[in-house]
Amino acid sequence: MKFRFNLQSLLNWKGSLEEESRLTLARENHQLRKKEKEIRQFLDQREANDFHLRTRLETGLLAWDYSIHKQFAEEDYWTLVRMESQKRVNEKRVGEERDRLTRLMRERRILEKLRENRFRSFLNEQEKEEQKQLDEMALRNLQGLEEFSNSFEETS
Repeated sequence: MKFRFNLQSLLNWKGSLEEESRLTLARENHQLRKKEKEIRQFLDQREANDFHLRTRLETGLLAWDYSIHKQFAEEDYWTLVRMESQKRVNEKRVGEERDRLTRLMRERRILEKLRENRFRSFLNEQEKEEQKQLDEMALRNLQGLEEFSNSFEETS
């Protein structure tokens, strides 16, 4: 008799969901790192612009130039706020996907443990059946020997 785990298709499906989740998590992590790099570059550029403005202020700057720089600085601030908001969304996605992956891994491990336990039970049942057959064969042989012995004694 061959062992058959009746939940094998579910186990396979959970395994493919886990693999898909791993890929999604890697993609989301990549997006998060990309967004963090973009923010760092933006902050560096903003710092360079501020340095340039301070340098120009020391040498003299017209009021309308100052007003334009401040307007750009205000737009940069709101751009930074949007970027940080997108980063938080990415972080949330990464966290959700990590939780999903953890849940899928746990479910798959439970199914694998169940399969192992059922396989052990199957082997134990097989062993008991084999032992029963061996016992029956030994009993038949013993009965056959007794009958042979009895018939031999009767003939002598």
